[in-house]
Amino acid sequence: MESELRNSKRKRAPALRATIMHAPGDVRVEERDNPTIQQPTDAIIKLVAACVCGSDLWPYRGADSFNGPVPMGHEVLQRP
Repeated sequence: MESELRNSKRKRAPALRATIMHAPGDVRVEERDNPTIQQPTDAIIKLVAACVCGSDLWPYRGADSFNGPVPMGHEVLQRP
């Protein structure tokens, strides 16, 4: 009983937040499922910071087409 109580009080991992572009000028921060290992070559890294790449600005401005919604930002810093 005591161990069940401890397990129920454990904090769950916060949901992953991602910046998603739905249409030109329409960018939202949304919760996504936490990543999982699907292939033996996969890795999950903990990000310290991320930013939007300049190449993301073309579809944001409507200058390039894209099939949305799409995640933005692929410039990242990870913890060692």
